[in-house]
Amino acid sequence: MKADILIVEDEEAVARELRTMVNHIDPDLHVIGICGDGETALARIISDKPDLVLLDIELPGINGLEVAGTLAKMGDGPAVVFLTAYDQFALEAFDVNAVDYILKPIDERKLRRILERSKRILDVTAKTADKTKETSPLRHMAVD
Repeated sequence: MKADILIVEDEEAVARELRTMVNHIDPDLHVIGICGDGETALARIISDKPDLVLLDIELPGINGLEVAGTLAKMGDGPAVVFLTAYDQFALEAFDVNAVDYILKPIDERKLRRILERSKRILDVTAKTADKTKETSPLRHMAVD
């Protein structure tokens, strides 16, 4: 399954390293951009509709937990994997429907496992959405 990824990380070196790792891990994963703050991230997520967001928690302005909370309220948003140097945010991350979180410094093997898991979740979600469309009574309604 192909997936578009948005990286939201305020440390440029970390963001570039993440892009390199993602490109190395799986050619079906496409990094569509990098954002360095929460406000820009929300705008890009709404406009570009990535499948997955690698989201730093500590960001200038709106932090990553607030970004994810906004996305959770909107529904039908991207899967979110948090990036953090602080493991105390793990419970909060899952409260806003995060798929997973990665502790910094980021290990490529762990990132690979998380991206593979995220792709499986995205695939199941897409298949479920397709089945819902197929069985929906609205799909068979005729409009005069």
